[in-house]
Amino acid sequence: MKHLLNIPKWLLWTFSAVWIIWLLMAYFAYWVPVHMSSWLPFLGLAFPFLYVGGLLLMLGWMIFAFKKSWWVIAIVLLGIPFVGGYYQWGFSDNIQEKSDLKIMSWNVNLMGLNRRNKQVKMDNLAIRDSMFQVMKDASPDVIAFQEFFQSDEFDHIGMVKSELKLPYHHVKFSMAKRGGRKSGVALFSKYPILKSGYVPFTGDTHNFCIYIDVLKDADTLRIYNVHLQSIRFKSEDYATIQEEQEEVDGYWRILRLMRKAFVKREGQVHTVKLHAATCPYPYWIVGDFNDPPQSYAYHKMSSGMEDAYREAGEGISPTYAGKFPNFRIDYILGPQERYHTVLYHVYPVELVDHRPIVAGYSRKE
Repeated sequence: MKHLLNIPKWLLWTFSAVWIIWLLMAYFAYWVPVHMSSWLPFLGLAFPFLYVGGLLLMLGWMIFAFKKSWWVIAIVLLGIPFVGGYYQWGFSDNIQEKSDLKIMSWNVNLMGLNRRNKQVKMDNLAIRDSMFQVMKDASPDVIAFQEFFQSDEFDHIGMVKSELKLPYHHVKFSMAKRGGRKSGVALFSKYPILKSGYVPFTGDTHNFCIYIDVLKDADTLRIYNVHLQSIRFKSEDYATIQEEQEEVDGYWRILRLMRKAFVKREGQVHTVKLHAATCPYPYWIVGDFNDPPQSYAYHKMSSGMEDAYREAGEGISPTYAGKFPNFRIDYILGPQERYHTVLYHVYPVELVDHRPIVAGYSRKE
């Protein structure tokens, strides 16, 4: 160690210890409720970078001080189960795998009509039409939208029903503005809806959770569509992230907004899980969680459920395409009984700031 780039031994020990402590805290972000530490989730966000750094540290210690490397090796190995939330080994595209039920989820960002958050240099209507083509190619049995948009001018409910051949729907909108403009969450189904409902979140929020009970053959199935608390960045916040402006106050504002969102998502997750616990049918929880796999929100929401990506995904498969790197924040979680995940696919399109995800399920005999 003492000959490594002529760096003092104490400095290498200090750097390694600090990095490993941060990595350990990122592990704890998965389990520790946000109300106990609203700063820990930031290390959860940084987990992929911290873990790669930990791997490099482990390699360095094994090469230059193998006998003293056990503590770095042990802590890095502890994180292996968490890596599966970000990377899955796979070598073939399973999108054509046959399934009994195919579910799609997409945060459509006002159906591509959001001028302030465009990802591509295309006309707004061209973006929307391209999105519909992606959905037609996917041909889902059930589709869940977040930030779905409807207005007097644009009847997107009618378009989904006619173009995607999904005749049944349930929607929850925010208060309508001029021109009947409103946004919210929506579920469209190929199968008849026996019951629909709304799971209210407390406090000041524009985020929603709805559900439908559908009849498929002899099975009654429930699908929850969740849009957990958004950070609600403004244009000046995105400018700060892109380093177009470097004001200290701007960075502090971003941190405060993120902390506030972390706390709200904790309560919203508990609300959804308490409601789902009373469901007598197999159920799915899908949507935009606005949190990565190394988060308390994901940990609680996925408890007792199958994460479609972990079961049938491959590679990194990030679902967020916006300016703030969050990797995978959109999920399809299914039941562990009666149905099994047979396919998972993230469509590699960046028409809006989220990529659509699809999961397929086969019924267990």
